[in-house]
Amino acid sequence: MGTPIPWSGYPLTVSDLTRAIIISYKALCKQNSLVFERPRLSTESQRQLSLKGVDMATKEGAQQILAGLKEAGINLVASVPDINVLQLINLLYNDREITHIPVGREEEGIGVCTGAYLGGKRTAMLMQNGGLLNSCNGLTTTALQFGIPMLLLVYYAGDMGDKAFHMVGLATEPVLQGLGIKYRVMRDRSKVKQDIVGAATAAESSKRPVALLLSREVL
Repeated sequence: MGTPIPWSGYPLTVSDLTRAIIISYKALCKQNSLVFERPRLSTESQRQLSLKGVDMATKEGAQQILAGLKEAGINLVASVPDINVLQLINLLYNDREITHIPVGREEEGIGVCTGAYLGGKRTAMLMQNGGLLNSCNGLTTTALQFGIPMLLLVYYAGDMGDKAFHMVGLATEPVLQGLGIKYRVMRDRSKVKQDIVGAATAAESSKRPVALLLSREVL
């Protein structure tokens, strides 16, 4: 059994994610007979981290995406916790029109969306692009093989201007192209609703997943 991670429940907070990382690190140190030292950030590092969180997950951008999902008729969203989409996850949790299903891995989300579609729902999967790479088997053997339409909302880590996750960003679009999944990079906040409605329509008409890559400009 792994170490249980206490959390406050949804909506997720940065404290929940930080607590999970520290507890996992403690368990790893104990397993390998290492001395655990709590990481310490300088005042400037803490300030930069705080600003980064604000930039990467603005409430206004999340609200526009939520409104776009409703306009597109999406009524079920599965998601994997990620700090880049924290605001959107919290909005989904509190929303009464869209069913929100938190999952532990992206492949599970593909399965949830598949079952929900067969039960009459219009679905979306929310994840980071690193998670998109994790979900390739589920997409290939389930959604693509059996013609399951779903909207893939993918935070575009490693995009131009991002200082981290360069290789993940580099692989994202080629992987979508290799899978034959139509996609669009969302950069214009004024077109968020239009992009979401268009992608959901394309998924439904083609009976295939369609991806929207969420850049920092929109979220």
